Amino acid sequence: MGRPWYRCWKTLAMLLTADEHAMTREIKVHERSRSGMLNDLNEFTEVGLDLARSSVKLLDETVGEAVTELQGNIDRLQRGDYRDKDVTQSLAAQLDSIRIGYELLPLRLENEVNALAGGTFAITLFGRTTAGKSTLMTVLTHGDGSQIGNGSQRTTRDVRTYEYHGLEVTDVPGIATFGGLEDEVLAFETAKQGDLILFLITDDAPQRSEAEFLSRIKSLGKPIICLVNVKVGVSAKGHLSEDGYMDLCDDVQDKFDDAEGLQAIRRSLIDYGPEYGQDWSHIPFAFVHLKSAHMAQQPEYSQWADGLFELSRFGDAIALIEREVQNKGGFYRFKTYTDVVSVPLVEALEELFAQSAENSDQGRMLIQKKRKHDSWVEDFEKRADARIETLLTSIADDLKREASSFAEDNYDNKHASSEWAKIVKRRDIQGRANDLLIELEHECEDELRDIGREIEFDIRFSRYRLNLGNVKAHGVVDAKKVWNWTSVIVSGGLTIAGLFAAPQLIAGSVVAGVIGAVGSLFFDDFEERKKKARIDMQKQLYSGIDKSISQLRKQLNGIVSDKIVEQHLRPTSRKISDVVSSLFDLSATQRRLARRINEQQGTLSSAVVNEALAYLGYDIADGCITRVARIPGETTLLMLADGTRLPYTLKRDLAGLLDEGIRYVFECSDVRVMLSRTIGRSCERRNIRIEEVKGEPLIAHIRAIDELSNEARTGIRLGTQVTELLITR
Repeated sequence: MGRPWYRCWKTLAMLLTADEHAMTREIKVHERSRSGMLNDLNEFTEVGLDLARSSVKLLDETVGEAVTELQGNIDRLQRGDYRDKDVTQSLAAQLDSIRIGYELLPLRLENEVNALAGGTFAITLFGRTTAGKSTLMTVLTHGDGSQIGNGSQRTTRDVRTYEYHGLEVTDVPGIATFGGLEDEVLAFETAKQGDLILFLITDDAPQRSEAEFLSRIKSLGKPIICLVNVKVGVSAKGHLSEDGYMDLCDDVQDKFDDAEGLQAIRRSLIDYGPEYGQDWSHIPFAFVHLKSAHMAQQPEYSQWADGLFELSRFGDAIALIEREVQNKGGFYRFKTYTDVVSVPLVEALEELFAQSAENSDQGRMLIQKKRKHDSWVEDFEKRADARIETLLTSIADDLKREASSFAEDNYDNKHASSEWAKIVKRRDIQGRANDLLIELEHECEDELRDIGREIEFDIRFSRYRLNLGNVKAHGVVDAKKVWNWTSVIVSGGLTIAGLFAAPQLIAGSVVAGVIGAVGSLFFDDFEERKKKARIDMQKQLYSGIDKSISQLRKQLNGIVSDKIVEQHLRPTSRKISDVVSSLFDLSATQRRLARRINEQQGTLSSAVVNEALAYLGYDIADGCITRVARIPGETTLLMLADGTRLPYTLKRDLAGLLDEGIRYVFECSDVRVMLSRTIGRSCERRNIRIEEVKGEPLIAHIRAIDELSNEARTGIRLGTQVTELLITR
């Protein structure tokens, strides 16, 4: 399928004449009348809408293929031979969540694009509650001031849209208010439809909450004008005297004359930008006293109307807004449509790449844990065997010592068997064997508990703390599930009752038979017969001990092997293997989907840059810019063919139009070099290690990734788009 932007680009090109190409769009648009400007905006609206709809259509086709693949993965997983069904269910659930997320993504984008259709250039007023938003709107619309708040209440609770010289001006609920979460959500959803944002603050020190909201708006790709409302107290309405008017003029003018103080306010807000990986230095600022502008429109102050309006400097703010619309409005209108699609695409691909990298990381971590566990199990079996032999040797030696004296005393005892049983019982062989099994069980419990804790810890602290969009997929390995692997081992079930009972010792009957047959104690060989009887009994006892020891060995080894190793230790190893396989399968699926989304985002970014260059009047030869990576509202990276030389002013002009940082990177076949160039100088090439899988570069391991600068972190995000590598520590 051909690139959708190309069809839109041809449509746009038809709007331009040959002589129009000779001068920049900025000059042309500025020279047009207001009606001409509005017509121009309409033209760009049509082009942007066409491109956005084409992108959504292509995305829908891409998603259709992805959903089919995902469903196939789910079906294969459920039919597979995974031994742990919990793992199977976890993976299937995650795949299904991705499938649902992607199914909904094109529909959501289509709705957002359609919501923009048919409207005119839209300016959205954004700011903290009590900053003066309602006053600003009243001034713009020449209202009566009924919507102006008292300084504490949340006045603007709903979205209100007004017409201003053919443009739409929308007032949204205030931000950074206690309990105002719903208002903030509404404000940001409305901001998506704005072509230009007026961000209103006061001359108080900018609050961190304001900076956070500004960064969120910037991340939508929106151009911003910052209005600073200089607050100076005014006497009660309707009672402004000549002296009061003069005092007001002096007080307000003193504020405006403090150029250093005003610039300090600007700098304090701009300085927040790097914390969010953004550059706010290009945001235009205007300083106004909205109260004076509002008073200038009220009948009771008509005698000072001109002076109040001049004092307010509101005319300068209006001029700034109109210049921005005249010079860049067409492109802003076009970009509103593209960015409403582009922003979610970037969020989705970054989330998928990050999750893929995380799952891959966890898989590799678990492989190391499995190797460690398997090594421990192997060592445990050897140690268990040695300890069993030590115990059996001790028992055998103990009993054999007893057997010698027992035979001496009981060679002619008809109850020798029962007496021997008493001796065996006193030795508590069952207890000693059980104690050993319990010790071995405890060792295994400690091992399983330790590996569970290690896995839980590593998973907890290895996660990417990302919150990048609506398509979410959480890791397969769950800490609670890992902890459940450490369930207590069941009792060994050792049973040795009767195992060491003496056989039916016949020594007593033999001796009696000898005495009875002879009838005398005077035979010369009687002592020899007694000796033989003792030796025979001892041999019987020794033989019984050896046989019992052998049986006990078999039983103990069987319990260790079957009950401990095979029922608990080996299953843990197999479960880890199942989880590893699941994680790698999931990582591969997420990576493939991310690459599909990235391809489409690259096409859309190229369309935006090409349009921007044409808007500025630059004619760049085909093939000079080979690829574009873009983070809307933050940075655009142009990948240049080797030897390309672009006009010196292009970078500055493009940055001014996009209101984004511009980076140049020369294309290189070496992916490590490419990534290093994209990230920037703070990440040395030697700190990047590329891991290949089946001959394909797959993962980039970056040393000390958490210590990199914000600029380098932005470079990593761009590098993900450029190289399509999974980037991790």
